[in-house]
Amino acid sequence: MNKLVLKYPKLGSSANPEKLSMLISGILVAIIGVLASIGIDTVGLELNTLADSIVSLVELGYQGVALIMVIYGIVRKIYIKYFKKN
Repeated sequence: MNKLVLKYPKLGSSANPEKLSMLISGILVAIIGVLASIGIDTVGLELNTLADSIVSLVELGYQGVALIMVIYGIVRKIYIKYFKKN
């Protein structure tokens, strides 16, 4: 079974839930095409490896957004408590 499908079962194929769906595979192939067109070497990369890398980048992005939200909330709370005049 695909590691990506094990981690995210919704990415599984409707015909064979143990395989990556054709939609996701197509998106990944399109991404490979874009990467190749901008000069990034994708030769030798397995589709699963690329998919895992993309998932990792997305998760990292979510963590970055969460960190920004936390920092913004702390700064806003301090501003309202100490600096805002009623």
